[in-house]
Formats: sequence, structure tokens, C-alpha cells
Amino acid sequence: DFNKKLRSRLQQMEGWAAMQARPHIDQRILGILGLLAGQFGRPNEQGILIDVRLTHTQLASAVGAARTTVTRVLGELRNLDILTIVSIDGEDRFCLKKTSFKDAVHAC
Repeated sequence: DFNKKLRSRLQQMEGWAAMQARPHIDQRILGILGLLAGQFGRPNEQGILIDVRLTHTQLASAVGAARTTVTRVLGELRNLDILTIVSIDGEDRFCLKKTSFKDAVHAC
């Protein structure tokens, strides 16, 4: 049990480091959303719902960018049909569209 938990934690840390090493903000944002989808995601009719409250400011801090830049990039990802916003009980959640997200990750 301990070995499984340790291995899982090391994989998470490795994923975080790989995400931080990506050269472009859009790639880092997709990377962090992908990590969160793996940890907190659940299937949704639109894709993979990241069922955790995450503000643009928190996301900006995680990827090392300004909030305004993150807001702009999230808008671009929505326009590219990679990401959508789902409202649950009055709170917005990010939802990665399955087919578009896979294509975007491979492109990054």
C-alpha cells in the first residue's frame, strides 16, 4: 500500500515537472488541466469534467502567467473546442472535450 502511494505521488510530481517545462502558456494550461482531470475528472456528456473549483488566478499561479493571459488563453481553447465551461450548482467547472483534448495534447 505504501509503495503504491509513493509511486502515485512520484508520478504526480513528474507530471507537474513536465507540465512546468512546457514552453508555451497554452501547453502549460492544458498540462495542468490534464493533470487535474486525471486526479479529479469524471466523465461528462461533453468530455471530462474537472470537478474542483479553480479560478483563473489560481490557474495563472500554477502555470506562471498573469491572470489576464490565462483568461485569454482559456477563451482561445474554448474557441478551438478543446475546453468548455459547465455550471454545477451555480459554480463553473472546466470540462475538457475528449477528442479535441487528445488532439491538442499530441500537438503540444
